[in-house]
Amino acid sequence: GGGEVQLVLLDHGLYRDLPRAFALTYSRLWHGVVLGDADAIREAAEEMGVGQYYPLLAAMLTARPWTDILRAGDTGDARALHEKGTAADKKQIA
Repeated sequence: GGGEVQLVLLDHGLYRDLPRAFALTYSRLWHGVVLGDADAIREAAEEMGVGQYYPLLAAMLTARPWTDILRAGDTGDARALHEKGTAADKKQIA
């Protein structure tokens, strides 16, 4: 408060280079998530060895229910992936 400047350092731990094939698959996964494209999410998740649990993986990555991820694709509005902070929203995520 009071207009004070605060410096915050974030330490994410150790980083490592990801194999190019994994990075491309992971990028396709996130592309599918943002577009709400269930087929793209499934295909990328299968390449990663997740199989039938692709809705769970997408939900874990976004902390959003699978229905919200699909809604982002149906409406063309990625704001469906934003946390709303309501009690109902928190209940769906928990």
